[in-house]
Amino acid sequence: MEQIGGLDEKISMAIIVVLFGPSMILASATINNNSTSPNYTMLVAVYGVICVSALIVLWKLLKKYSNYKLGLMGERAVGEELNKLMLDGCHVYHDFKFNDDDDYNIDHVVVAPSGVYCVETKCSRKRKGLPERKEHEIVFDGEQLHYPHNTNSFGVEQTRRNSTQLAQWLSSAVGEKIYVKGVLTFPGWYVRETKMAKNLRVLNPKLIRNYIASQKEKVLDPKLTQQIVHQLEQRCRNVEM
Repeated sequence: MEQIGGLDEKISMAIIVVLFGPSMILASATINNNSTSPNYTMLVAVYGVICVSALIVLWKLLKKYSNYKLGLMGERAVGEELNKLMLDGCHVYHDFKFNDDDDYNIDHVVVAPSGVYCVETKCSRKRKGLPERKEHEIVFDGEQLHYPHNTNSFGVEQTRRNSTQLAQWLSSAVGEKIYVKGVLTFPGWYVRETKMAKNLRVLNPKLIRNYIASQKEKVLDPKLTQQIVHQLEQRCRNVEM
C-alpha cells in the first residue's frame, strides 16, 4: 500500500504533462499570435519531447502500479486464509520487519503448537503456456518452479533465506533455539509438488491451514510460544499515537 501510494503523485504529474502540454502550446500561440515564428516551432518541439517522455514514464508507472496492485490483492487473499488459523489457536502476523528502516519484509508469520512458519506470497499473472503444460498450474520439483510459460526459482531462495533469518532473530530474542519452516504460496494458482524440499512447502493459500493443522508434533510449549509471540508483537503491533 505504501508503494502504491508513492506512485500516485508521480502518475498524476505525468498525466498533467500529457494532457495539458498541448493546451499550453495552443494557448501560447493564440495569445502571441506567432504560430509561424521560430520560437513557437522550438516551443512545440520542446513540449513534444516532454510529452513523449511523460508518456513513456506514465506507461512504466502504470505497469508498476498494476504489479503492486496485484501483489497487494495477493497478500490480502493469503492473509485472509491465514487469519482462519487463529480459530485453531494459532497466532498470525503480517508484514514483519526486523527493523523499521528495512527495505524488505516477511509477508506473513504463523506461530502454531507445531512451530513457527514463514509464509512468502508471490503473485504471477497467467499466460498462454507451452503445449505440454497446464495454463493454471505451477509444478515444484524441489528446486525449480515450472510455470506454464517458463521455469525459474523466483521466491524459493527468498523463502528459505527469510526462514533462516527469522529463526536466527527469534533464537537470539528468546534465548532458545527456534526452527522456522518456510511456505511459498501462489494465490490463484493450482500448485503441485512432485518432490518434497527440505524445510519448504510450496502451496496454494487455501491448503496452508490444512498443512499446518496436519503437523501433530507439538514443538512449542505455552511458555515458549508466549515468548515468541511477545517478540513478534513488538514488531507487528507497534502502532504509535
